Amino acid sequence: MKKNRRVLKAIAVFSFVSLMKVSCLFAQEIETIWGDSLKSGVRESTDNDVNSPGRNAFDGNTETYWTISSGKTNGFAERYFEEEIDIEGVTADLYLPGETSVTVFWEKDGTLIPYENGIIKGEIEGHVELRFAERIRKSKRFVFKLDGDNASQAKIYEINLLERTDCRQYKK
Repeated sequence: MKKNRRVLKAIAVFSFVSLMKVSCLFAQEIETIWGDSLKSGVRESTDNDVNSPGRNAFDGNTETYWTISSGKTNGFAERYFEEEIDIEGVTADLYLPGETSVTVFWEKDGTLIPYENGIIKGEIEGHVELRFAERIRKSKRFVFKLDGDNASQAKIYEINLLERTDCRQYKK
């Protein structure tokens, strides 16, 4: 009888320890994921509003928008790709109150660099097109930082990257 109790106790302890290990592994895996874990997609800051996440700015739908949580003064949304793309500008449909801006960054060797001419300052509402300086840069990552005292009131409806076209094929 004592032997059976020891065996049952050992099985129970082993089962409990195994269950805890599996649970912890699962919890650790979830904690390391923020945003997309795909080869291309959207990542975003934790200050973004849960109901209006950064991915809304890239979904092709101007009925949805990206905003940050109430009371926050900055946040970001990042568009990333598996392969480098060459962009010459950005278009955005947005509302930015005064004292608010969106800055566009590109990544090179792990460092985020702001584009020259890559800032939109509020107060503004509507469609904006930014064209970057002649030196076009290829990158896999493009970060859009929303910043300012009134940033939580801003609404970014849509952001589109303008890929560079090679006019040499048309002899222009």
